[in-house]
Amino acid sequence: MITPSPTANAQDVTATHTPGPWVCEHGADDFFFVAPVDGEFDRDQRDANARLIAAAPELLEALKGSIGALEQDLDAGKDSGDSDWEGIAYQRLEAARAAIAKVTAA
Repeated sequence: MITPSPTANAQDVTATHTPGPWVCEHGADDFFFVAPVDGEFDRDQRDANARLIAAAPELLEALKGSIGALEQDLDAGKDSGDSDWEGIAYQRLEAARAAIAKVTAA
């Protein structure tokens, strides 16, 4: 079993997984994931890919929860006059919705 380091946190961990975009293609019998890279994966990268895939359900739920919080923040800050913040927040909200749509699309 691959487990994260007990001292790791989101602020100080550098991702070693294969960078995206990744695509999901339907093979003859199963779905399989394709990460477009040149060369072979080393063990660290394979382990990081496995951790990323294993964490995907939790990441999806966290992202779904973040949408509600971001919407509340946008509603609360509508009259703040900070259009830069609103623009960035709306971009992040749309990016989160698009990512969720990729996962939940049939």
